[in-house]
Amino acid sequence: MSGLTRAAWLALPLLCLSAAPHPDSLSTSRIEVASDRLDVTLRCQVLSYLEVLPEVDENGDGRFSTDEVARHGGELIAYAVDHYRIGTDTGRDLEVGRWLELDGVGVTLVDQDELEPGGVGFRAGAVELSFEVLLDEPVTDLAVEATLFHTTSPAHIDLCSIVWPEAGVRYLSLDAEVPRDRSDPSGAGAYGTFVRLGVDHILGGWDHLAFVLALLLGAASLRALLGIVTAFTVAHSISLAAAVLGWVDVGRHGPLVEAAIALSIAWVAL
Repeated sequence: MSGLTRAAWLALPLLCLSAAPHPDSLSTSRIEVASDRLDVTLRCQVLSYLEVLPEVDENGDGRFSTDEVARHGGELIAYAVDHYRIGTDTGRDLEVGRWLELDGVGVTLVDQDELEPGGVGFRAGAVELSFEVLLDEPVTDLAVEATLFHTTSPAHIDLCSIVWPEAGVRYLSLDAEVPRDRSDPSGAGAYGTFVRLGVDHILGGWDHLAFVLALLLGAASLRALLGIVTAFTVAHSISLAAAVLGWVDVGRHGPLVEAAIALSIAWVAL
């Protein structure tokens, strides 16, 4: 068997796995804590809502209009309340002593062009829901549970930020594997959350793994191997930074990007 044929057979299983696009189902939530209340803002992709509440899209154009959102606001709020919960008095193993009642106060349709930076992750716009929670007494910890869109998008992630009055912002990343997490004013910052997101991104990114493996098969020495890994890491970091900072916006061209990724893996493998 020739070296070219052997490399193609080795890369074939990973090429098949890499054909699936990155998970793109995302919501963001923000909880502002005061002594007598919580102000909650939940922003969900229109595309995710279309999958669970297709009846809101009355004309079937694959988008939401302001009028459609206004007419179906109660349904949008009800779905969110059923799949997004906030509790307190959290004990061991994240057992919640008391769930708080979310009162929906508003639903707004946000166009992609109004989202920052550049509407990343919110193609077709977002539905922004506002809630308030009245408190009988100040809370010293909060548990957040998010199971939004897990039936239609198992890889959905909610990026939650909790603003404590004197302790700044704490961050949680909630998904199907970790749907519930806890925060308190003395808790850790964002570092651990983003490390976990990075590890999940790497281990779940079959396209990255296939691309790097194909490159490594051609490495002639340890020095070449280190150069390949370093170059890939630097290039990927630059592209991620450019997207997050809004310097480039590839959200509108997702299918072309995914096709280019698959083509680059096949080219390197050959």
